[in-house]
Amino acid sequence: MPDLDQSKSSASIQRCHATILFADISGSTRLAELTDPESLANILQHVRQMADAVISQYGGVINQFYGDGVLAAFGYPVPHENDVLHATEAALKLHEAIAQLPVEHLLPNGFKLQLHTGVHAGLMVVQEGDRLQGQYKLYGDALNTAARLADAAEAGETFASAVTLRGVLPYFNCEPVDPLSLKGKSQPLEAFKVISRSDISTRFEASKIRGLSPFIGRQKEIEQLNSLLSSAFAGSMQLVIVHGAAGLGKTRLIEEFLNHIPSSKNSIFRAYCQSDTSAVPLQPFIQILHQIFRVEPSDHTEETIELVRQQLNKLDSDLIKYDKDLSRLLSLSEPGNDEEQSRHYLKFLISLSKVLATKEPVFIFIDDWHWADDASRQVLGTLVQELKDLPVFIVLSSRHEELSDSMLKAFKLSLSPLSYEETLKAIDNIFPDASLWGWEQAIFERSGGNVLFVEELCQTIQADLNTQQNIKDISHVPATLYGLIESRMDRLQDEHSKLVKSASVIGIIVPTWLLERLIGYQLSEDILSELAHHDLLYQKDDNAFLQFKHGLTRDVIYQSVSLHERRALHLRIAAILEEETNAQGSDEFYEALASHYFSAGENIKASQYAEFAGDKASASRALDRARIQYQLALEALEMVAEEDAYYQRWNKIVEKLGWTCVFDPHNDQTEILEKAVELARQHKNSVSLAKSEYWLSYIYYALGDSKKAILYSEHSFNIAKKINDRGLIIHSLSVLAQARATACDYDRALNDFDEVMRLRGYKSNSNKISIGSAFGLACKATVCADMGYFDQAHYYFDQAKLGLIAEKSEVEGSVLALQTAVYIWQGRWHEASNVAMQAQEVASAITNTYVFAQGQSQDGYAKWKLQRDRDGVACLLSATEWLEHNGKELFVSLNYGQLADCYAESGELALARKFAARALMRARKQDYLGLGTAFRALAKVTLKDGNVLLSERYMRHAFRAAEIRQSRHEKATNLLCQAELCGINGDVEQAITLLNQAHTEFDAMQMLWHGQQAQQLLDQLI
Repeated sequence: MPDLDQSKSSASIQRCHATILFADISGSTRLAELTDPESLANILQHVRQMADAVISQYGGVINQFYGDGVLAAFGYPVPHENDVLHATEAALKLHEAIAQLPVEHLLPNGFKLQLHTGVHAGLMVVQEGDRLQGQYKLYGDALNTAARLADAAEAGETFASAVTLRGVLPYFNCEPVDPLSLKGKSQPLEAFKVISRSDISTRFEASKIRGLSPFIGRQKEIEQLNSLLSSAFAGSMQLVIVHGAAGLGKTRLIEEFLNHIPSSKNSIFRAYCQSDTSAVPLQPFIQILHQIFRVEPSDHTEETIELVRQQLNKLDSDLIKYDKDLSRLLSLSEPGNDEEQSRHYLKFLISLSKVLATKEPVFIFIDDWHWADDASRQVLGTLVQELKDLPVFIVLSSRHEELSDSMLKAFKLSLSPLSYEETLKAIDNIFPDASLWGWEQAIFERSGGNVLFVEELCQTIQADLNTQQNIKDISHVPATLYGLIESRMDRLQDEHSKLVKSASVIGIIVPTWLLERLIGYQLSEDILSELAHHDLLYQKDDNAFLQFKHGLTRDVIYQSVSLHERRALHLRIAAILEEETNAQGSDEFYEALASHYFSAGENIKASQYAEFAGDKASASRALDRARIQYQLALEALEMVAEEDAYYQRWNKIVEKLGWTCVFDPHNDQTEILEKAVELARQHKNSVSLAKSEYWLSYIYYALGDSKKAILYSEHSFNIAKKINDRGLIIHSLSVLAQARATACDYDRALNDFDEVMRLRGYKSNSNKISIGSAFGLACKATVCADMGYFDQAHYYFDQAKLGLIAEKSEVEGSVLALQTAVYIWQGRWHEASNVAMQAQEVASAITNTYVFAQGQSQDGYAKWKLQRDRDGVACLLSATEWLEHNGKELFVSLNYGQLADCYAESGELALARKFAARALMRARKQDYLGLGTAFRALAKVTLKDGNVLLSERYMRHAFRAAEIRQSRHEKATNLLCQAELCGINGDVEQAITLLNQAHTEFDAMQMLWHGQQAQQLLDQLI
């Protein structure tokens, strides 16, 4: 993109959201070749005149004619409510109009005058133009994307991006097209071919077509909350999660409820979570502590520390032992930097909560829980368990439902948009005169019942009435959130507009002292009243903070700040925070410093503070926050030109990042570690190369890619032996053994496990087993079980658990999940369900969704096999979908096979085929654990369809899968399934022979349930 013309004043440069229409004449090169220049000029003149008329008719502005094409913008200089709708309508109308132009006599024989058009909306930078560059100079990705969409369209077609049409799709008859790989785009773009206008004429009709959830009156939610509150205050802790999209009024509902609960104001605590990188670990609980002890975040005096100690002692003298932990959490003293300190924090928070709850009922509300960090989730999970018999009521608001909600066993309260009647009441409260103008129906249709949009529309119309009393309708009022907020900003005085923009650069929550330092003057009551009057910024926490009404409000305003001004503000904010950090000697602002310096382009300082923040988060076991900060540190370093000079530091941060990925790996981490491998080779750094390849192997193993895990762990192991790094030898060989076990290379895997145990000094029946040895024993147990040695497997599991008795951990959860799978193979459904539930309890305590999903899925399958429990299948499906969505494919083949089995048994043949196919696809990545089950399901399905030959073929594949795995129990289960199919086909003699063979195998492996199934079938046949 070319540089902005700095000769223009900054006032002439604006940032806005606009919809771009790009249209070209199809076959223009051939047209020019075959047409006389004068005739061609005449044709183009007609096209331009028609385009001018059509674009103007729909409220757009033609920015530029170029050659045989036209570029038009909708939404600038004046934003309108339906810019996307009008731009798309204009594209369709333009195609019609061009086809009817009276230019046939000027065209070559057989040539049909047509356009190909692209429509896309997005953020634009607009500058006054000139004759060469058009009415306006437009900069932004939306411009390029619209042009590429036009290029992708054929003659007579209009392509519009899916993200642009999302809100207006029901207004058009469209066909989805295959994702487009557009020039200059790293990711394929979802798009639609727009064919014609539909019969939909109002937003309300469009909302119904999109399939809105039934409207639910808010009174019902209040009654549900009151009922749960009664249970909580009777001594049964309640956790409620209020779900709903942005703008549906989650916070308003809870605040309304808070205002009427029969509880002391001293026992009501409010907190929130933030999404940006400046958010600190345990953020909501630290906020609650500030409320309990009435300490401001910036108060670090010795007197304050002593007052906090006195308050702590007054609450309960037994709590005084946690005074240093409390001081650290309140940022009154230096934090600890080890995992032990994190456990102290957790114990303190539990003890404090119990003390408060025994004095009077406690109510906690945490807003925007979907942005909570791992450490906060772990604290909440533990509190839920520890306070279950105390009068505690916890309410969370979240934009979307997560699997972790099931872990917490919370009551889920989902909000729908307001009904028509409720919208009328809301309008009357905000804008009583709306009924006089007859605008209620229009506001309802334009807001779709979204509480935020209702408020924004009412506020905007009221403001317009103050300056323009002759408004006859509201068609001119912008209904998109961007337009609404931008139009409200336009009404502010210039000085106050600059203030709000400065505040948006700080964040959603704005410390008052920081904003005043930034703008250079104190905020008067008059200023604060005006900002609140315009529904932009509100005072909170005794005026210590200002808060934007909505996160989307802040985002729109932030995007309106020019890049140059934005960077300057970020730099000034960082300088102020750094001055405070140096003065206080505190780590309170590390996250914010990293974020602001990075946004200011000061990459060296950004990387330093991001690393500090990552260390801080890692010490608190907030591994998700640590990963974010370490990745930010790496990204900042990569922007520094002198790459070699910073390699050692970059490599050190990568190693820290690797440690945070152990129990929650993601695909995006592999790119960084692949780069670490390449840089290590370039620098001939054998130690870094071995470590980077070890982390890569671990992540690929956990993500379910055994091939790559084996490749990298072998490389790491070989290098570790050369450099004689004993610790790395053990770690890399452990992953190699686990990856080979997953790929069913059992002989080599068992040898590797034994070698690892020897190197670790493991002794049988030892009461001192390391975490690593415990997990290794569990993996070895799983291999033995698959080979049919169940007694040996259970012995190894018992040994593994000796190393896990100290406290709940991710390893304990993983061991229990593996043991569940073994019980399932053996047909011990009760034990499988019990152990799976233990795995879920461990996962809930440590807030590990990955382990919880594994436990939930196996528990669901066990309950299906035991009771034909449809809820069990639903749990299995839900957990599997979560694993898929998050790229956690280790052992997911097992889930696919189980789902295929469930659906085959319940007669849902299409679903059985679907999940069997997924298991077959996983086999291509050497994940064979669900392959045999999938083939058995397919054999049953095809036999029900009457295809005996195909059914037999699938059974041969099932036996082959058992051979690949060296799985004795799979072979025996195959014999049982084949006998069942033979019985259905009338081959009784063969069925009896197979059942006798299966029965012998089941008895040898103590697979009692399977033996009973074989006996029942045998009795039926005889």
